[in-house]
Amino acid sequence: VSTQSTGNCPQAALEPQHKCGCHCSRRVPPLLILASSDSSLESAMADEPLLKYENDNPNGLLEIERLDQLRAPQERCLAQLKSELDADLAQAPPFEEVRGDVRLLRFLRATKYDVMESAQMFRTMMAWRKSADIDAIRNDIVNRNLCQRTLPGYQEFTEAFPVRFFFGQDKEGNPVCRDMLGQFNPKECSLSEDNLQRFWIYHLEFRMLLLDRLSREHNRMMLVYEIKDLEGVGLGQLWSCKPVLQKLAKINTTYYVETTRRVAVINLPGIFQALYTAAKPFIPERSKAKIKIIDESDQNEIVISEDMCLDSFHATEPVFDARPTPPVVIPAGTFKTPPGTPPHVKCNRTDLDVNEFRKAMVDLGIVYAEDLESRYQ
Repeated sequence: VSTQSTGNCPQAALEPQHKCGCHCSRRVPPLLILASSDSSLESAMADEPLLKYENDNPNGLLEIERLDQLRAPQERCLAQLKSELDADLAQAPPFEEVRGDVRLLRFLRATKYDVMESAQMFRTMMAWRKSADIDAIRNDIVNRNLCQRTLPGYQEFTEAFPVRFFFGQDKEGNPVCRDMLGQFNPKECSLSEDNLQRFWIYHLEFRMLLLDRLSREHNRMMLVYEIKDLEGVGLGQLWSCKPVLQKLAKINTTYYVETTRRVAVINLPGIFQALYTAAKPFIPERSKAKIKIIDESDQNEIVISEDMCLDSFHATEPVFDARPTPPVVIPAGTFKTPPGTPPHVKCNRTDLDVNEFRKAMVDLGIVYAEDLESRYQ
């Protein structure tokens, strides 16, 4: 593999942890080990590199996987990861967004397709899910078909940390998340530390359900386009948010890997522009490729419009249905039973309970619960 050279040491091509004192002492991807004993695979790998980058720029972003057109090296890595995790997958809950191909590919992306490291990350995630009973949170979201605004703790969280979770989509179909960092005020948060973390896990489980659904709908890996709005932010303010943000970020980077497509930073105060300019030489090229810094506020719309329509950029309400099971859209002028609708249960109209009827409307995704509450208050 051209990007994982082992120098002139033949032993490094056979042992993933081989160290001989020369520059070949880097970990070699397990797929290369397999290739050393499989001439057909070796030939295929010679023709097609394991890692490919957008615009063929090795310092750029990794290409987005096409789920229906995985390249041969990607398919082989995925197959090897499944084989390594055979016993773990057999005991995992039957949730696609937890154990399906899309989630496994995220671990492979995070490790640049290192199968053994990906397997360890998956096992760490599954152990945490079991110990913290994360499946109960996931099931609550699915069973009640929650939207981002009905997640437990959403109102309290967004009052202190104004964030627009998945209100819009970029031109690729990736959901957009916009953080108004200048309005963050942890002192105003009424949630306890435990409930704050619990809401964040609700949000992350919702995020994975959404990304998995969109990935399968679009037949490509879907990620989140994040907008960091720094208008009004100060160093003291960020410092006061640091303990909370660091704790929440650790959950992201450990258990919910490879979910960010791009980060656009807008409305930078002068001090942050100076800090970024000073730090830029030390930021890895691949990290810089994912970050889009917009220096001038009057350029926000011009630059952002390259990636998404302005309705998504300015959205203050969701412009698409992000729930796990969005309602089925029936074309105008037709009438039929939507797929997956439960069998009709005949009942005497006089025996119909209004509250049960309203609940059924919510469960079927016909209306939002809050819409009914506002109408019948």
